[in-house]
Amino acid sequence: MEYNIVSNLKLNQLIKQGSKYYTVQLGLATTKIDQAGDRQPNRDDQFAFVYSQYYKTNIHGQGFIGNIRFYTDHQIKDDVLIFYYEREEFIFEWDPIKIREKGIDSFLGGCIKNIETQYKERIEKAKEESRKAEEEAKKPVQAQGSADKIFENPGAVSYADLKAYLDKQNAERLKV
Repeated sequence: MEYNIVSNLKLNQLIKQGSKYYTVQLGLATTKIDQAGDRQPNRDDQFAFVYSQYYKTNIHGQGFIGNIRFYTDHQIKDDVLIFYYEREEFIFEWDPIKIREKGIDSFLGGCIKNIETQYKERIEKAKEESRKAEEEAKKPVQAQGSADKIFENPGAVSYADLKAYLDKQNAERLKV
């Protein structure tokens, strides 16, 4: 599985300096010139293209660690790491104390482990909700009839309306 991490430039630089596995990527241009000579968004990096379309800002590829790709978004001002995994977004606060104690690689590994457990929980919850929705759809719907509809519009009376009228008549008859 592939992880994409978007952060501000400062955090990306700290990750690059702190990780012994970080490999610098020169990145792709965010636009390219098409055959007509016009600038168009570069679709070669699919994640960067979708991100730029959704958030209306460009991100720049900085590097990678295995299957984890790092991007910089200059519009992010907070010290957060935004992980994207299987079309899901997970946000983690930058924790310099934990990083100083255990290292950046351990911090990223802990975030990924947390993401995997949260992702499984989300999938199970979605499956459960889907199952409940299917059960609700399978249940027969009881049509509510209107007893007064017989007098208002006799041509548009349904079986449920007749049943409601007869139930009302029986209730009145038993009261007396």
